[in-house]
Amino acid sequence: MSQTLERLRVEGSDGAGLSVILRTPGQGDAALPTVIFTNGFACPTFYWDALHDRLGGRARLVTWDFKGHGESEPARSEATATIPEAAADLGRVMDAVGVDAGHPAILASFSVGCQVNLEAWRTLSDRIAGYALLLGTYEHPFRSLVHPLFGAQLERLLGVVQPGLAGPLLRTTARISKTGAGHRLNRLAKFVGSGATREVMDPFYDHLATLDPASALWMARSAARHTASDLLPRIDVPTLVIAGGHDRFTPPAIGKSMAEAIPGAEWTFLPDATHTGLLDLAEPIAGRTLAFLDRHHLLDRRG
Repeated sequence: MSQTLERLRVEGSDGAGLSVILRTPGQGDAALPTVIFTNGFACPTFYWDALHDRLGGRARLVTWDFKGHGESEPARSEATATIPEAAADLGRVMDAVGVDAGHPAILASFSVGCQVNLEAWRTLSDRIAGYALLLGTYEHPFRSLVHPLFGAQLERLLGVVQPGLAGPLLRTTARISKTGAGHRLNRLAKFVGSGATREVMDPFYDHLATLDPASALWMARSAARHTASDLLPRIDVPTLVIAGGHDRFTPPAIGKSMAEAIPGAEWTFLPDATHTGLLDLAEPIAGRTLAFLDRHHLLDRRG
């Protein structure tokens, strides 16, 4: 089915322009439910292509970029490049696309985007109809990265590195990853799934090189400190948690504990999924997400 694509510029919490894309079915039915997709840290919006394809004409689809990511402008200060500020930016995106208490949205998120969407429950709960939390956590993401000792060292490094050094580090990582050897190393370490070819990953590597270093560094620091653990027992909308058996960033035990803390949440375990599951296991993840939305009739709502 054909879609209408509208590019919006939304003013973020500090005045920085946020890039937002609204896709509506060809008939432009404004009463259709809205699904908002929140990216992972350093991730471009193409990660959501498979879910966009599966949802087809059944919803209005919204993607947006964090400050300093994609087409969005850099954050104006460290204080406005945090997980709570990203949740506030999500509220402004909701305003721009007509999501309110009478027309709540389904929030889908990946990786650190799960922290942002969960944090949004603190101030935007009346505008949230359901959650799909994919390959992400609710707190302190670096503590579970590869090994606790590695995560602790990375957190310390984030606290002392300066934006002037972060830029070269991001660009060097992207350049090495785009080589055959670099990509093979990423796959060997299971940072990248076996089905994610270099051609599939190249847009991610390219995006990594274009991040605003200061915004990215500040947001990583905030993610490291952030927790939404206090919110999990309060969530009272249908919630899906998907975890991957080979996810080196968010081990499945974290997804399971998150699902157990959210009343009535559904936990789905994909034993072969790494952190790039949205790319190399796109169909299983899209299928399970769509089945969840259908079970809870979240795509049947009309204004």
